[in-house]
Amino acid sequence: MVSQFAAVAIFLLLGIGFVLFTFLLSRLIRPSAPNPIKQSTYECGETTIGPSWIQFNIRFYIFCLIFVIFDVEVVFLFPWPWSSNRWDVRLS
Repeated sequence: MVSQFAAVAIFLLLGIGFVLFTFLLSRLIRPSAPNPIKQSTYECGETTIGPSWIQFNIRFYIFCLIFVIFDVEVVFLFPWPWSSNRWDVRLS
């Protein structure tokens, strides 16, 4: 029983180690030459009017996430009745 938990713990540690290693490796080998032009906001070639970093209302973001979650759920649930090949299902 303990060996099964040890296998899961080792797998979890290896997964976390792999993620941390790839983050560290990408940080070490990436090119880094910041300048004001690279730090500016790109808006399809248009110059921005006012500050580019505005406070965004979080409820629009939450609404979008909820829509995407339920939209994907419906896409997977819609073909489910047809996959069973049983068209004579009745509720009573």
